[in-house]
Amino acid sequence: MQHTIDKLDARDRAHVESMLARYGLTGDPHMRGHLVVPAHATLHLDQGKDTSGTHLVLRTSDLDVVKRWIGTPDSVFHQGAPCQLTAPTTVIDLEKDLCQLDAAEAQALRDAARRYIYGDSRQVGWYKRALEKYFAPFSIPTYIYTTLDVRGELKFSDPAALLLANTILFHPGGTIVSSGNLSIQATYIAKQSS
Repeated sequence: MQHTIDKLDARDRAHVESMLARYGLTGDPHMRGHLVVPAHATLHLDQGKDTSGTHLVLRTSDLDVVKRWIGTPDSVFHQGAPCQLTAPTTVIDLEKDLCQLDAAEAQALRDAARRYIYGDSRQVGWYKRALEKYFAPFSIPTYIYTTLDVRGELKFSDPAALLLANTILFHPGGTIVSSGNLSIQATYIAKQSS
């Protein structure tokens, strides 16, 4: 198993470096090497825990950057793909503090955030200013490995997270579960027979 980026072959190294560059990151200082999720066990990774899931946190105050990091590109919807997410219609009074918003306004912000990041942001663009006002800066816990060997359950509990790896190997019984939105990018994802 390759544990650091400098031990990857040239093609894989170039792919990993390109993947990291998308987030303004470079190789080895951010790579965590090889993580094994033991069979018949659950390994929890989240921003609030100091575990083998050592992570870094990407931060920005720009919602478009969040969309680029973990969301669905608007170009998908330009090609005619339907968007199943609810588009809110409630107007938000930006003069109010977050704690002064009523239930309908708070729900509209949640719906707008989901639609902006994972749907066609053009359909809720008028909410961008409100989302940035009330929720920025945005934080995305990011877990980076050269190899992720999933034999048991790997569980993420952050509201949104990013998993980057050169190789993810799923063994029988191995799963990745997230209670929030998890974006996964890898050079290779393979299912092992034993």
